[in-house]
Amino acid sequence: MKNKYKYGNIPFNELKPLQEVWTSTDRPFKSSKTQDFIKKDKHFKKEMLNNIPLGRFATLSDVATAVVFLSSDASSMITGSSIFVDGGWTAK
Repeated sequence: MKNKYKYGNIPFNELKPLQEVWTSTDRPFKSSKTQDFIKKDKHFKKEMLNNIPLGRFATLSDVATAVVFLSSDASSMITGSSIFVDGGWTAK
């Protein structure tokens, strides 16, 4: 039976960030409409942060670190997995 979570010798995983909200110092791309909405609506932002156990949004560095991990030998036994970079939102 062929492993549906592996193509050749390449593991298949997915990265699932909740929402990247970058500061102006590490934001290489223009803000999305969602990011703009979160910045403008203080009540919505507060409610979102209250539902993230770590109490902050993911940064570009948080997501990039997960990508580096999945690209490294350290993740050689991980396949068919979803890696959530959401500060605990999903586990809550």
